[in-house]
Amino acid sequence: MIKTEVIKITPELAAEWLQRRNVTNRPLSRRMLAMMADDMREGRWQLTGEALIFDANGRLTNGHHRLTACIKAGVPFTSLVVRGVEPSAVFVQDTGRARTTGNMAAIMDIPQGKHSTAAARILLCYEGGDFLTTYKGGVGGPTKTQIVEDCLSRPRFAESVLAGRKCSEVLFCGVASACHWLFSQKDRALAEEFFHKVQTGAGMEAGDPVLMLRSRVQSKNKPARTEMLAITIKAWNATRAGKACNRRLEWRPSTAPSEAFPVVK
Repeated sequence: MIKTEVIKITPELAAEWLQRRNVTNRPLSRRMLAMMADDMREGRWQLTGEALIFDANGRLTNGHHRLTACIKAGVPFTSLVVRGVEPSAVFVQDTGRARTTGNMAAIMDIPQGKHSTAAARILLCYEGGDFLTTYKGGVGGPTKTQIVEDCLSRPRFAESVLAGRKCSEVLFCGVASACHWLFSQKDRALAEEFFHKVQTGAGMEAGDPVLMLRSRVQSKNKPARTEMLAITIKAWNATRAGKACNRRLEWRPSTAPSEAFPVVK
């Protein structure tokens, strides 16, 4: 017989359940564990109705990550707990498609949810100080909840996403949107001029950094998102400094010594 209840689970109870009830489970994902613990520690975790599940033999079949995250965070969380599920049900648990940040943004009525969350993720990773590690999925990256909340918290963020979309034939929309927001914090008028050039390719002479940027990103070998972000920042920094750019825009993280990720100036 299946029984359900809502319980406040302390780190001590989580440890007891993991020690006594967690017989077999999938390997832990360090990245997922870190993200869950961050959400719990910072008060973003909520009671969602997604249950911790124990089968009819008392074995934990769903909730390994959440219980471990609770211990790591050192704070309690509240969860629905379901007991008495048939042991064979484990083979059909967690087989649905995970909700993306874009899906979450759409539910929250965030305009251009997919593009907004892509840009917000870039910004959070960039501002975190270790862009390459966190953006490529390393521990310490932003959680889905953080990303969606970030879309709602940045002033004039929707304007930057719209500007990024207008440049989508040249730059990846998330990259363009994130850069527009970053550059606008330094000089809004210059940022508008910069992205007008990116979008239209008009009003440029030889040596214009935006001309070199367009040439690089529209070449046969289109750069990946991380490199595109890096060279867009380089083009902006040159533009703001009033420097001509007559060489191919590149970022070389794999050379010796490796080139640090550029910082917006």
